[in-house]
Amino acid sequence: MGNSTKFALSLIVSIVLGASLGMVTGRLFPLSEPEATEVIPETAEPTAPLSVAPAGTTFETTVITDGIGEILVQVVLPESARYNEGAPIVVNVPTFFTPEISGFHPLDGLTEEGIISISLMYPGRADKEGNSSEGTDDFGGPDSIKALRDVLLFALGEKTNSDGYSLKELSAVSPLYSDVGIYAFSHPGIAATAVLGTYPEELQNISYLVGRENPTTDLFSALELGHWETSGKTQVAVANPLYKYPEDYSSTSIDLDYSSAYYDQSSGAPYFDTNHNKKLDSTEFSLGTQVPTMFGKRYYSRALLHALEDNGALTASSWPSDLATPEEADATWPSRETLPYYSKLNTELHVMLVFAEHSHVQVSVDQPSIHQAYDGLSAAGLWIRLNPDASYVSALDSKGATDYSDHDANTEPSNWADLGSWAYATGTYSGFVPLASVLEMADRTHEQNWSDNLSQVLN
Repeated sequence: MGNSTKFALSLIVSIVLGASLGMVTGRLFPLSEPEATEVIPETAEPTAPLSVAPAGTTFETTVITDGIGEILVQVVLPESARYNEGAPIVVNVPTFFTPEISGFHPLDGLTEEGIISISLMYPGRADKEGNSSEGTDDFGGPDSIKALRDVLLFALGEKTNSDGYSLKELSAVSPLYSDVGIYAFSHPGIAATAVLGTYPEELQNISYLVGRENPTTDLFSALELGHWETSGKTQVAVANPLYKYPEDYSSTSIDLDYSSAYYDQSSGAPYFDTNHNKKLDSTEFSLGTQVPTMFGKRYYSRALLHALEDNGALTASSWPSDLATPEEADATWPSRETLPYYSKLNTELHVMLVFAEHSHVQVSVDQPSIHQAYDGLSAAGLWIRLNPDASYVSALDSKGATDYSDHDANTEPSNWADLGSWAYATGTYSGFVPLASVLEMADRTHEQNWSDNLSQVLN
């Protein structure tokens, strides 16, 4: 039995086709088989699906990715469409550095705002219930990018599901294929940028990308500039003192000094041995436990792993079995960074970069990964905005967001080390600024309004 059968519609609308429908463990299934009809295979045309998912429900289906198999897709429908013509669509990009049992990752609030929310499981991934996509997990590699491409094409109405049906045929809410965007929080932004840069012509109808606090290079993914630690009820920034802005920043690299990089065997973590005594002291910066894990190994940046070898911190005989080697990092990281893809993006793509005063994982006050993304996207000639318009934030904030300020699109801070109002206040707005960002981009697409700033909500 294929996944297209195993992962049938979770909630199915009743349709009278000579058979009644009954509820079974939360799902609707035919109580009896419809009567067979005689067809001639040579001239038979695809029929409509037996059932259509009603508004306000969730269903799962699959799409075929050539050479991989069936990719599991979750579709969440709103009670009503945001626009008279139909509902805009947002594809939520899932994680791939985190544990395999992770499920879908939709942004909260989309359907309440009349948007169709779509997410997927990468090849070889499964949720805790055992629902899975076919293929082998390559942790955001080429197969994951192909699967994401095909799910985006399904969202655009340019690809059917495994049974030959389009999203429009499966949904009682009319999907608006002309208003499709992507939302990616944290490292999923790497995959979002990679798929758009790898398949710019196939995905030319994707209108926008909302990227929230996405890393740009391996150094950021491995948190080598710092991390957050919990102290009581507060989060304390532990910053790498070797990074200085603007001296160490450029739009294409971070010039971090790895000459003191060493390895602490007791904690199993790299650190910067700045006093050169080959012992981790309390005053020295040690990397945290949050590090990408791929293919059963921890992956730090290429620069750090090479430094551990070059500095004599680890040798071939002492190299931990769960730590990627420099050669493995050299082969794995290049396709899992955003910088190489910016120049390949479709110039009609619109991008909003969303970030808080205190990023969810990065601690550098100058937000270097956001800065690099802005530089790269601007150089590629794309429309780009840093955080959403105040009108959209106010529309979601019952207090009116009186202390939230916005800035014109295609502009940047004069001093990234002093972001001020360019970053939204952590905690106060974290619950709705990401949603406001998506709503603004969907409405801008619908109205074809890409002015630098807005005086009011467009919808």
